[in-house]
Amino acid sequence: MIKKLSAATLLAGLMLLSPTASAHEYYADGFVIIHPWALQTDKGATTAPVYLRFDEITKADRLISASSASAGRVDIIRESVAEAQQQATVLDGVALSVGSTIDLVPEGMHLLMRDLKTPLSYERSYPLTLVFERAGTIKTTLSVGQH
Repeated sequence: MIKKLSAATLLAGLMLLSPTASAHEYYADGFVIIHPWALQTDKGATTAPVYLRFDEITKADRLISASSASAGRVDIIRESVAEAQQQATVLDGVALSVGSTIDLVPEGMHLLMRDLKTPLSYERSYPLTLVFERAGTIKTTLSVGQH
């Protein structure tokens, strides 16, 4: 009995010490937000792209804004490469259609933290608030590191 308890205690301790590489899921009424993440930023960086997935969409909704205490503002953007130039367009939202999966990814649609208050550090987490037309405000945690 003591050996089993010690092993369980050791396992729990190791789980607490492991890096934040596991997925973080946030359940809304009608969809799931999966693993908001960003890469580490350099000292002096003013922007940071943010990526995530909307999955299991059973009710139509729309992401209308995002914010973070770690940035002056967060925009929803779409990046594209046209004639060897990267262009970014600020969007007014992201439609979540029933039955679809929406990935916010590099060189596509994603969030962009602007006017960073501090650099994003590897294996740290930062608050990220998402606002939807129907589901309302959902507070998430942005993980920093390789996805």
